[in-house]
Amino acid sequence: MSTSKPCISIGLPVYNGGNFLEEAINSLLNQTFTDFEIIISDNASTDATESICREYALKDKRIRYYRNRSNIGAARNFNQTFKLAKGKYFKWAAHDDICEPTFLERCVEILENKPEVVLCYPRTNIIDKQGKTISYYQLKFKTNSLKTHERFYDITRLHHRNYQIFGLIRTNILKKTPLIASYAGSDRSLVAILTLYGQFFEIPEYLLQARRHQKQSMELLFNPHNKIQKILRMYKYSEWFDPQNKGKILLPNWRIFQEYIWGIKKSPMVGVEQFLCFIQLIKWIFSYGNGAKLIRDILIAMIQIIHIVYAKNILQPSNQPERLSQLSAEDV
Repeated sequence: MSTSKPCISIGLPVYNGGNFLEEAINSLLNQTFTDFEIIISDNASTDATESICREYALKDKRIRYYRNRSNIGAARNFNQTFKLAKGKYFKWAAHDDICEPTFLERCVEILENKPEVVLCYPRTNIIDKQGKTISYYQLKFKTNSLKTHERFYDITRLHHRNYQIFGLIRTNILKKTPLIASYAGSDRSLVAILTLYGQFFEIPEYLLQARRHQKQSMELLFNPHNKIQKILRMYKYSEWFDPQNKGKILLPNWRIFQEYIWGIKKSPMVGVEQFLCFIQLIKWIFSYGNGAKLIRDILIAMIQIIHIVYAKNILQPSNQPERLSQLSAEDV
C-alpha cells in the first residue's frame, strides 16, 4: 500500500459519535481492500469521540485525525474530509453506519472497469441502535441510464434516503461540484449534480448497514413531532448543516432549485441533453408538492420579515429626543 497516495480516501466526519464510532471504524479497518486512508474530522465533540479517535490513530497509520476548535456545522465538516483527501476515489462514511468487509473491494472493481460510472454504491439494509436489521432498502433508480436527463430527473423526483452519498465517488469528478453546501438537502443536490457527469452503479449486495436512531440528523426530517415542526423541519435541518443559519431567512427549497440550475449550467452537457434536463427541472416543480414547498418558503420568509420589522420598530423602546422626556414648565 502507498501511504503517500492511497487508492481510496474515506472521510469520516463526526460529532459526539462515541456510542457507535468504534463499530464504524472497525468495519472500515476490516475491509478486504486495504489501500485506503481514513480522514476523521471531529467537529469539537464533547463526549468520548476524541479519545476513541486518538487511540485508533495511534494503532493504524492509515487513520488521520483532525479536531475542530468549535462546531463548524456538518456541511463544512464533511467537506473538510474531502479537501484533505489524497486518493483516486473518495467515500464519506457515517460514524454510526457499518460497512461490510467487501464494500470497498466491490466498488473499486466497478470504477476501475467502467469509466462511465462516477459513483458506485451497494444496497443498504437499515439497522437499529443495537445493530438488528429493521428493513432492507429496495427503492429502484434509473441512475444507470445512458440518458443524462433520465438519471437527473429520477434522483430528484423520488422521495428517498440518500444512501448514494456514502458510495465510492471519483475524486476528479467530485472536485467539479459545489460539494455539500450550508443548506438543508445539499447532500441530495450534490448527488443529483453527480448524475450529470456520469452513471451510477448499484452493487446488488447489501454491503452497507445504515443505523437508525433518535439522535441522528435525519430524524429532523422524517419524524417531526407535530405540524409546526413538519413545516419548519427544513429550517431546523439547515441549522445542522450550518449553526450560523439559525434565525436567518433561508428559502431552503428555492436554494435546492437554484443548485439544480447551477449544476445543469456547469455540467459537461451541451445542446439537446442540457435542454432536456431543464425540462425535467420544470417537471420537478410540479411533482411531489415541490411547487407548494417553494410557495411556502416565500410565505415563511414574509412572516420572518414582518417579525423582524415588528421587533425593531414596535418592541424596542424608541429613542425619542431628551427634550420630550424632560419638559419644562415653560414648555407646558
